[in-house]
Amino acid sequence: MNKFGGWHKLASQEEADQLMDRVQHFRDSILRESKFSQGAFVDERLSLNTSHLPHLRCLFQRQKSGPVLEIFFVNVKEIRLLPAPYDPIEEASLKVTKEELVWSDHENVGSVKTSTVTSETAYWREIDGWLGPKERYTAVQSDDLDYYAPELDCELPSPSLRGPGQAL
Repeated sequence: MNKFGGWHKLASQEEADQLMDRVQHFRDSILRESKFSQGAFVDERLSLNTSHLPHLRCLFQRQKSGPVLEIFFVNVKEIRLLPAPYDPIEEASLKVTKEELVWSDHENVGSVKTSTVTSETAYWREIDGWLGPKERYTAVQSDDLDYYAPELDCELPSPSLRGPGQAL
């Protein structure tokens, strides 16, 4: 596989299949968190800078042995992420063509309840020590917490802790 500074590029269907075998098609995994950037930004001179591509970073935690998996989707064309905090992924799919890469949290891409990401290409890496509840894609400083953590009008449900294959 092509390495890019610790990252592996998904340049072919063969490389995608190798990754899927390595992570058992994401069986008993969850999309822990993600971070999307449109790429474009307004600079200090108030000029629109469109020189960066839209990208999405995704962290997957697995109940199977092995480290956390991070996928970095480059030149994102479409994102559809559905919350599924109580349902681990059963069988994901990853398709690579010359035109695009499509990841889906279901083997039948396009299912009604399917999260999908379509991009020009993607890179992946494994990260040790990133299991647990800590959010990794946050840049919030302690003095920003009032802005980023508003008071809730309702009580959050308690999380369900369960092992692989256990029912809720």
